[in-house]
Amino acid sequence: MIRALAPFAAALTLAACATAPVPAAPLPAPTQAEWEANQAEWLAFNAKQPGWNVTESGLQWRRVGRANPSGDQPRPEDTVKVHYRGVFTGGQEFDSSYARNEPTEFPLNRVIKGWTEGVGMMREGETFEFLIPGSLAYGDRWVGGEIPPNSALRFTVELLEVKRAD
Repeated sequence: MIRALAPFAAALTLAACATAPVPAAPLPAPTQAEWEANQAEWLAFNAKQPGWNVTESGLQWRRVGRANPSGDQPRPEDTVKVHYRGVFTGGQEFDSSYARNEPTEFPLNRVIKGWTEGVGMMREGETFEFLIPGSLAYGDRWVGGEIPPNSALRFTVELLEVKRAD
């Protein structure tokens, strides 16, 4: 009986191999010019989406959830405590205090320009999303070998606390 099933098993094995998908060849990495053009396209597209606002500097933002008009609003010299998630325009996460399960604190005037401007518009207890153009992020330099020059970065930021600089 086993000999009778052997040709059948071999046929199933060959059929399975024949129908298995062939992996596609990896796409070549974009050139810096292609990367920057893609970032500009994302910024133009996102600026037209409902609910998004654009500041004079080019920072794109929207409030997520409820406003907190009685919450403290930070000044650039204040220290803020936030939870955040940072992703590239394609959605790949590059940093997250949520993933570390630990909020972070920093003086607001010691971070990228897009954060100083954006978080400065928030009040304690609010959550905003930002799409920060490369010029307000890290500019023309690589960061950590992970963030290419002139990258537009998308952040979700929850302002937990404002600590006044006295």
